[in-house]
Amino acid sequence: MISGLTLIFITGVLWGLVGIIFSRTVSRKENFHAFMLLSSFFCAAGAWAFLPDYTKIISGDFSGTLQLLAVMTGVAFLGSTGFLFMKNAMNNDGHHGIIWTIAQSAMIIPFIASFILWDEKITLFKVLGLITILLSLFMFGMKKSESLSDPDKKNGKKWFLFALSAFIFLGISQAFSTMPSHWTGWHDNASLRVPVYSLSAFLFWILYFLLKSSNVKFIFLPAFSYALAGLLGQVTLYKSLDIMSARNMTSIVYPASIAVSILIFFLYSIFIIREKSGAGVRTGFLFALAGIIMISI
Repeated sequence: MISGLTLIFITGVLWGLVGIIFSRTVSRKENFHAFMLLSSFFCAAGAWAFLPDYTKIISGDFSGTLQLLAVMTGVAFLGSTGFLFMKNAMNNDGHHGIIWTIAQSAMIIPFIASFILWDEKITLFKVLGLITILLSLFMFGMKKSESLSDPDKKNGKKWFLFALSAFIFLGISQAFSTMPSHWTGWHDNASLRVPVYSLSAFLFWILYFLLKSSNVKFIFLPAFSYALAGLLGQVTLYKSLDIMSARNMTSIVYPASIAVSILIFFLYSIFIIREKSGAGVRTGFLFALAGIIMISI
């Protein structure tokens, strides 16, 4: 139990770092497509170099390969699309702290899936937490864009539509990612879950790069840092899911990890990049954080 909670906390810290690197890359108007392509390459290379148990792969001591490939490819493609929407929200003068909080609040989707599909326990307190998160989204939706100088952004809501799209895609991706932990008799004996995910994400960004990018400007250090934090976060996430699944408590993994992630990113938003955060924004943030904590208890 303690090991599972420790891994959950570490996952949240790593996700917070992912968000910060992502935000800084978008803010600096770097070649986003090249950044994501290079970071996904580093992540896939590291995953396949260090994580699989090749002795079990060679001996055939693993199962569910096709199912795992299908699920983790879906997780990678949906999650990567969610990050594209998040980038578009930030590029449309959205408040980075709000956007990250909305996107990470997508954990309510795997939370709902956990008790609808896998009969995990739900309480009135958790339902109130869910309602609190939804109220925070409403409060964030009242926030206009950071700058209304662009006539195409005069209604100030385009960023919010992108953020909600990120919310939906990331939430469905997270729900899919919990599926293998619930397969009867399945164990990730060969440690293939993260490598398969990473390779699928790399494939997504190759395809997107070929379709969208006309120039190449790789930024190595941010891409490597992003990949390292993301890869380690995936490792600790799935380890914590497996540990908490044995106790029928997978529903707390995403909420608790994301609460830590949101807290770290919002502090970065306020104190490092000094985004304007009035009473409504801070109240929405507190509602989101409170709701997530309520769900995880």
